[in-house]
Amino acid sequence: SRSSQEPRRVRTSPTKPRARFEGSRPTVSVSPKRSESLASGMTNERVILWDFDGTLGHRRGVTGFSDCMAETLNDCQPGNGISAAEIREFLRDGLPWHTSEVAHPELASTDAWWRHIEPVLVRAYEGVGLAPDRALVLGRLARERYVDVRYWDLFRDTVPALSDLRDRGWRHVILSNHVPELEAIVAHLGLGGIIEAT
Repeated sequence: SRSSQEPRRVRTSPTKPRARFEGSRPTVSVSPKRSESLASGMTNERVILWDFDGTLGHRRGVTGFSDCMAETLNDCQPGNGISAAEIREFLRDGLPWHTSEVAHPELASTDAWWRHIEPVLVRAYEGVGLAPDRALVLGRLARERYVDVRYWDLFRDTVPALSDLRDRGWRHVILSNHVPELEAIVAHLGLGGIIEAT
């Protein structure tokens, strides 16, 4: 889950199981049919609900959009002098987890989710001084970069911890307000045989 501000460098060790579901229903979670199937199939089972970003995996050791946005800007405009911290100041509202007490069923599809998110990224670029047309292009590039599976990795103890818990009878589900492409990221990282649903 996310705090009221865009998260920074956060590391939660997966070595201790934590069933977490803070705030409202996440904007990206198990689909209704898969949820119903899981519920019927996991009666009396021991299930751990995991967050993903900063808990099981990470994007270059950080969480949130600001570092990715700074990388994108640096690639397109080297030597711009704008830091991730400066961009982060303009990501303090407008994202779904900033109103975690409110459900967001209208953001259930990938297209709908990004239609909501991309303008926030564009606004942040404009906030640090970029022209609107430039900010619009960078917002789309930052989206593409953020969901690129090549930039994601697992913490070194993620697989050993999940495997050990599975051997003890625990089943694993990721319940996260991460990007809609999370399932593809998880599959790329090789967790498909351990995580039963994302």
